[in-house]
Amino acid sequence: MPVGKWRNAIYSMWAFIGLAAIVLIFIPESPRFYCARGNHEKGKKTLQWINGSVSGYDVEHEYMIIQKEIDDGRVMADRQKEVTLLDCFRGTNLVRLQIYSDLMTSDEPSSRFCPSTTSSG
Repeated sequence: MPVGKWRNAIYSMWAFIGLAAIVLIFIPESPRFYCARGNHEKGKKTLQWINGSVSGYDVEHEYMIIQKEIDDGRVMADRQKEVTLLDCFRGTNLVRLQIYSDLMTSDEPSSRFCPSTTSSG
């Protein structure tokens, strides 16, 4: 590439950025986004727009599945708030950590996988 022509490559990137901006303006948010925000009518409308050409498609059933997944995710997130980093060092997690640490720090397992080349005898 000639020395003064590098700017053309930079300018050509702006075309892709502009195209992406135009596309993002016209594409709606996902039904999951609307459901999580409580905007159910827009969510169902978007779901119908995306899958409307499928024969026998049930928007209500599919939207109910999305709602159930979001509710289950919220329940799981609430449960995980009770878990701390210290739980890694308690109960069965502590036993797992000790076993892992023992295996990683001992020489015995490595000798099984890398036998000595010298013969005994």
